[in-house]
Amino acid sequence: MLPKLFDFYNLTQIQVHLDNFKTAMFFSLAMALLNVFVKPVVSFFALPFTVLTLGLFMLIINALMVYIADFFIDRMFINGFVSALVFSILLSICTSVLSWILIKPNND
Repeated sequence: MLPKLFDFYNLTQIQVHLDNFKTAMFFSLAMALLNVFVKPVVSFFALPFTVLTLGLFMLIINALMVYIADFFIDRMFINGFVSALVFSILLSICTSVLSWILIKPNND
């Protein structure tokens, strides 16, 4: 029964491939630059869609940033937009968990 639920997209085809550690470092640099310079502009113009979807459109914007970073990095491969979406969701979860663990609140 479970395979029929996900018949619209084959979940085994979700692929994000980085060749080596150097490529991962360039990807993180590209994501940082995109999140500083491009994402605020895209988020501003997409504000009506973000409000209408109660913030869920930000997932699409994050996936778009990952997809744009893939365009600039040579030794990186993302198999379609759904892979970029899943990758951006997992990246957001990992970032949130790590910041929750590593960053202590300032209780002065």
